Amino acid sequence: MMIVGTSLLQQADSLLPTSADTLSHSIPRSGDGVNANLMESRQESSEPQSYDGDHDDNHDMKTVVTMQANLDLAITTLGVLHVQLLAANGAVERLQVDVHRIQLSEARAVQDAESARQSIDELREQLRHATAPVAAIASQKHVSIATSTDEQNVCSIGGDQGIAQAVATANALSRVQADLERATATCNQWEARWKAAATGQDEARVEVEAMKAMFEEEKRLHLECQQHLQAANVECANSRLRAEAAEAQLDDLTERLSHVERDKSALQVQVKQQLQ
Repeated sequence: MMIVGTSLLQQADSLLPTSADTLSHSIPRSGDGVNANLMESRQESSEPQSYDGDHDDNHDMKTVVTMQANLDLAITTLGVLHVQLLAANGAVERLQVDVHRIQLSEARAVQDAESARQSIDELREQLRHATAPVAAIASQKHVSIATSTDEQNVCSIGGDQGIAQAVATANALSRVQADLERATATCNQWEARWKAAATGQDEARVEVEAMKAMFEEEKRLHLECQQHLQAANVECANSRLRAEAAEAQLDDLTERLSHVERDKSALQVQVKQQLQ
């Protein structure tokens, strides 16, 4: 009777660890994203894990920490890019206001230059009409008013009326010539202003193009950051699902090990009763 009881006890001791090992190896491991806190909460009710399991848990914990750091970095980068985007928008709006003001100045300069040209044309027309009588007198009387010594000959040919008309025509011609010179000077000034406004507009256009290029680059970086953020969110969600699956597997393993422990205790009690 003692020999049979001893052999049964030895068989129970040899079979129970084998059953526990078989159960532990029959459940697949989920090594990508296991939460270390879940494993620690189960250490009091389960047997110690192997070295490979601890290594996988540490690797999964490092992966989760790295992903969280990448997510924080992506959020920070997104905030910085948003601030830079707002600053770029403000600069573009200011440049647009400056360009609009330059365009208005250019339009006024063009209008003033056109008015000056019209004034010059009118003065030239007046000058042409003013010089027409002089040409008519010269062709009809065959005299020229060049010096004061010829006044006597003019009086003998055309009389006092021709002299007065020639003097009035000369005075009108002088006035028209002076007006023409002033109008030409004004036109030149407005042309210089127009050229300066055009140059300023070109410079502002170049600045606007550069700002638009920078804005497009900031927009591209913003989209890339959003894509990285979405990828990080997806990876975190997948890690959370893997951690939940690992927790469920751990609960199942713990429950099965508890059943094995109870069966072992019951078998030991039966063996002791048989030995007695």
